[in-house]
Amino acid sequence: MNYKKNEADDEISLLDMKPGYATIKEIRGGIGMRQRLTKMGIQIDEYVRKLPSRIGPCLVEVKGSQIAIGRGIANKIIMDKNSYKKTMD
Repeated sequence: MNYKKNEADDEISLLDMKPGYATIKEIRGGIGMRQRLTKMGIQIDEYVRKLPSRIGPCLVEVKGSQIAIGRGIANKIIMDKNSYKKTMD
């Protein structure tokens, strides 16, 4: 079940976002999860690239590093739709 609580028209979860580039708007999780993501470079206002993946974890590129994020956590990372740019490859 996707996290839809109070979702505005200008935001989408990382899980639901199509491959491309966007800025992280919010992280809806506990302090532990946010700290773990911050150590990987995933934090609010960071511009990240979602890579294509059919099944399994969500793949993102942050600051030149590729990271696999579980689907449950990816569903709690909220992206800014207005900053979305489609991937060229």
